[in-house]
Amino acid sequence: MLNNAQEARQRALQGAAALRLVNELVPNALLAASGRGETVVRVDIDPIALKPVAGRLGRINDRALFEALDEAGHPTMAIACRKLIALGFSLSSVLIADSRGDDGAVVDRVRSLHIDHLILDYSTAQFAPARSGDPLLQGVSLKHAAHWRAEAQAQIALKHMEAGALSLIDVVASRGQMSCRIAWRDLSKADLQSEQFERLAAKLRGRGFQVDLVEAATAFRVSW
Repeated sequence: MLNNAQEARQRALQGAAALRLVNELVPNALLAASGRGETVVRVDIDPIALKPVAGRLGRINDRALFEALDEAGHPTMAIACRKLIALGFSLSSVLIADSRGDDGAVVDRVRSLHIDHLILDYSTAQFAPARSGDPLLQGVSLKHAAHWRAEAQAQIALKHMEAGALSLIDVVASRGQMSCRIAWRDLSKADLQSEQFERLAAKLRGRGFQVDLVEAATAFRVSW
């Protein structure tokens, strides 16, 4: 509950900083990870100190994470975590303990805790209804976690298709031929996905092959 204009200004600054983190820092990490077919990504952050609490060691997840951030006086990161959870990500981090050994003590005493990264897991994310009515996500441009899961799955499928295409090319080239026809159905049992097929063509072109789409873009002619 705000009490005055100064607190409102402070909250606005915190909200803007949280938006920058969600809209600018996180997408770069997600683009790289999903492009490799990964559904879990680590986002490095500047170290943030948390309050030592009995039993608070190891991994900290979701609600416990943003509550610990709030409690330790880090509202910007707490707001960012709430936004990411609202987007369907499972959040976690690993608590790093700064310990000190006291004379005669059997175990070291934990002086402080901090985190230096966030782990975003979107391996089980499901598409959610439109988010336009959620005030927490106003101004957020980062796509829902399920989008990144779909991107990662598409990349995994693309790698399998690329390997299949190269195998077919290898067989034909070993016969002394300089081109071959590859159809979508040669590589996948799924219905034709034009965008995925175009991605495969681009991958092969990147390897130096000439690729021309034929038969209403359901196959292509590959030359080398």
